[in-house]
Amino acid sequence: MTLTDLAILDPGEDGTSLFALLDRTRTRLGRKALRARMRVLPADAELQRTQDAVRHLATRLGSVPPAVETVDPDAVDDYLSLKWQALSKRSRTGRFIERVTLRLGFRDAVRQISRGVGSLHVLLEGLERVVDSITPGPVVLEGYARQLSELAGADALPDVRRHANARSLAAILDADHLARGGPVRDSIRDILMILSDLDALCALASATVEHEWRFPEIVDADGVMDISGLRHAFLPGGVANDIHVSGQRRVLAVTGPNMAGKSTLLKATGLAVYLTHLGCGVPASRARVSRFDSLLALLYVRDSLSNGQSFYLNEVRRIKDLTSLLESTPRVFALLDEPFKGTNVHDATEATALLLDGLCAQVASTIVIATHLSAVVRSREQDPCLATAFLGASEGESGLAFDYQLRPGVSDQRLGMVLLEREGVAPALASAIERRAQRLAEERRPSQSSSGA
Repeated sequence: MTLTDLAILDPGEDGTSLFALLDRTRTRLGRKALRARMRVLPADAELQRTQDAVRHLATRLGSVPPAVETVDPDAVDDYLSLKWQALSKRSRTGRFIERVTLRLGFRDAVRQISRGVGSLHVLLEGLERVVDSITPGPVVLEGYARQLSELAGADALPDVRRHANARSLAAILDADHLARGGPVRDSIRDILMILSDLDALCALASATVEHEWRFPEIVDADGVMDISGLRHAFLPGGVANDIHVSGQRRVLAVTGPNMAGKSTLLKATGLAVYLTHLGCGVPASRARVSRFDSLLALLYVRDSLSNGQSFYLNEVRRIKDLTSLLESTPRVFALLDEPFKGTNVHDATEATALLLDGLCAQVASTIVIATHLSAVVRSREQDPCLATAFLGASEGESGLAFDYQLRPGVSDQRLGMVLLEREGVAPALASAIERRAQRLAEERRPSQSSSGA
């Protein structure tokens, strides 16, 4: 739900995804590693260390990404996936026969193996440059550097490097035999995994610098979401807003009319919290955000005719998912956009009141909810766990004007009839009603005349 509703990996309704904004990887393997990171966020113990690594890499973009790109891990990955079988004979005579057979009958294999061993040689020769580019550095990068150095000297990799440096077919095939036919293969795969993850972290750093985002402060206290100058990640030129939820007030209810920007605000907030937990910068001038154990966005609900599920039933089941998560997980960050809009106003009012009371009763989670039911929010405005804010519009001679600026309090503004008037719907309906009244009046006149005669 969260990945889809916030358009994290795949494009949303506007055709943009967060992945597209962050993908500054230099390799295919790095792109795959970035998607994997975005699917499963770092655990509590890793989050701060990940941000430290990304922050450090943001100062090394001129050296680390080029070093990773130069060793071309994609080419080595392609080489390890070759279908040609590595040499298996151990006797001198047997290996000679294999070389002759390959040279005469399998020239494509010889070319692909030679090219692959050459790529492997480039990788092994360039590892030292990669290690130098990330040291000294934070814990994560120091760990990568140590692992790369250990792997480069492990098993028979030094022998592979020595054979790969030679130009003869015999030496190339010996290197291939060691690299693809023995335990060295696992060591090479481990090197590729580290390089791909390093490429993914560099992408987060590059995106942070490119978009001029700021690294947030990650705090241990529960329920802190203190963000100044927040903008929607997909709308860099959009209006900046401040979101302040902390301490006892852990539920923020946002009211306001249609088109005022409530959904956009919710998405901007959700993306900022998500980016914080990715270890990336956020589109804000300053941010302090708690570590959350789970993120949940309930922004879009659809009915399912094939499964016999109504819009409202799906709404209820998504709220059930949220309540179950709140019961099982200590710290949850959740977004809800216009819950219970699939039922009548009376039921929606009662359900929203019950939901707000239940959300305010939890002790460590933070929830942002947008609703049109301002009367429900106003009736609970004195709840010490509830914060309120609204987005509105002003009416002038030229029509409605939206400033998309979040303000404290509750909005009772209704624009339903105003929009009907502005779009010409209300006048058209009024004209139809007037014409009908005239027809009815005309139909009654003859009967009235005859009765009078």
